Amino acid sequence: IIVDALIEAKKKTGYPERMRINYSKNNFDRVFSIVKKLKDADFDRLGATLSFQSMSPVALENIGRKNMTPETFRQWVKKYNEEGMKVYSEFILGLPGETYQSFIHGIERLFEMDQHQMYEVYYCNVLPNSPMGQKEYIERFGIKTVQFEMFRPHSEKKLTDIPEYCQVIIETNTMSTADWIRAMSFSEFVRALHSYGFLRSFALYLYHDKKIGYGKFYDGLLDYFDERPELFTASVFHKIVRHFTKSAAGHDDEDMTFPPTGKGVWQDCEYATLVILANYERFYDDVAPYLKSFDIEDDIFYDLLRYQKCVLRQPGKRFQEIHLNHDVHTYIEKASISEYEPLRKASNTFIVQDDGTYDDWPEFSRQIVWYGRLGWKSHIENIEVRYEE
Repeated sequence: IIVDALIEAKKKTGYPERMRINYSKNNFDRVFSIVKKLKDADFDRLGATLSFQSMSPVALENIGRKNMTPETFRQWVKKYNEEGMKVYSEFILGLPGETYQSFIHGIERLFEMDQHQMYEVYYCNVLPNSPMGQKEYIERFGIKTVQFEMFRPHSEKKLTDIPEYCQVIIETNTMSTADWIRAMSFSEFVRALHSYGFLRSFALYLYHDKKIGYGKFYDGLLDYFDERPELFTASVFHKIVRHFTKSAAGHDDEDMTFPPTGKGVWQDCEYATLVILANYERFYDDVAPYLKSFDIEDDIFYDLLRYQKCVLRQPGKRFQEIHLNHDVHTYIEKASISEYEPLRKASNTFIVQDDGTYDDWPEFSRQIVWYGRLGWKSHIENIEVRYEE
């Protein structure tokens, strides 16, 4: 009834244009029907939430939560995708019992269950009078917190002279502060590289054909950048690490602005996405040796690279045509929804036509990276594949 009233108000007045909703976790059918109504009315901003908080059985037991089964999750992701509806997932970092490895395994499991487009990772805030805020609970799990100023992305950093604060868990007896910093940096950088899609095609290929897990692939890439600080992309990653290192120490003065878009502060994953887009070729030059270390055959490697570059949205990019020796598009489309078929050799012309991009950085960043929630609008959808006889 509430949703129907909001939709009717929008029909009459044109407002609100969009709305963000926090959905119930386990009422799947009811949430689906609500999201469909909002989608049909061009009202929905973020889509449905299929959340986990954590994939660690230990952490879930410590906070008294249970998750849906992987089978249920995959079924609902498929149903939403078939209806052209958005879905995203959420994690909370810092839960007692979580480790660095269990955290990155949780993100890995998300990709394995066909959620490749969007996820969020939130700080674990300790609220007054909550079970997690009690002395016995804090001592039992070795909880350490730091006071954070509330973050207001997409606005100027000092928006108000009256800041708000929260107590954020940065350490437990299963996750050190150093591991917390690494986990936050991993989650933000991987959201850029996988959710936006810079390396998604390679990650899918390595997972299905080389049996390289998503966690191993991306964690290894971060080690690669740690060992090569002179690389441009390493400087982007280390800026994110520096940001969370400062945050864990109780102050947040790292500049996460992207000058072509003005003075607004971006989330770390958005910042990384914008900087990489602005230095596209340098990024792929940086990661090429790491990707080649997995012994991908040259003709497949260059097809994956050409395809990945071609399909991603960039400011001002409206048309591109490339030649491929393999049917990469069909392979990626099927691999991303657990309908894997071996990569087929088939000479083809791959063509993208994007009428929905923007020429300037401020509008592109707002519509594609921010409103487009990083991954949902990152790939050009108007695609044609012409196979040669």
